[in-house]
Amino acid sequence: MKEYKKSLSILLAFSVLLTIFLPLGILGTVLGAVNELWVVFGLGIGMTVVGFYGTPIIWISYGEKKKVGIVLKLIECENFYSVESIATQLTQDYSWVEKAINKLIEKGYLKGYIYKDGKLSINNNVKQVKTSGTKCPNCGGRIVSKDSKMECEYCGTIFNN
Repeated sequence: MKEYKKSLSILLAFSVLLTIFLPLGILGTVLGAVNELWVVFGLGIGMTVVGFYGTPIIWISYGEKKKVGIVLKLIECENFYSVESIATQLTQDYSWVEKAINKLIEKGYLKGYIYKDGKLSINNNVKQVKTSGTKCPNCGGRIVSKDSKMECEYCGTIFNN
């Protein structure tokens, strides 16, 4: 979840930056033309073009990433593990949820899960699941020892010794 939030914050920063480019570019173009400052004029035109075409594209990308993040939150925090239950909860199409899960896995935002036949299951493979101190890598909960196995108190992930 941490990597997802970091990439979402970066995308938001670029979205705001490109949004600001449009009015600043128009101002730079006008001031550069009036005062015959050709460098400012050229930069103004460049900022206007980038702001005009880039702003809608990057905001759409931000919105899509935010929407996929809701799927990530449902899986990691609310323990929804089937595509059908996630689709029902979000009132989304089954295929969209499937694509969102695949995208989360592909980008590395959804770790510690196996996706097969429309269902997610927690990956208990020791080599892939690593415990970092006493925190669960899936949900951040506390890991406790139970019957010679380490188990997360919150999400129930089992880690073998």
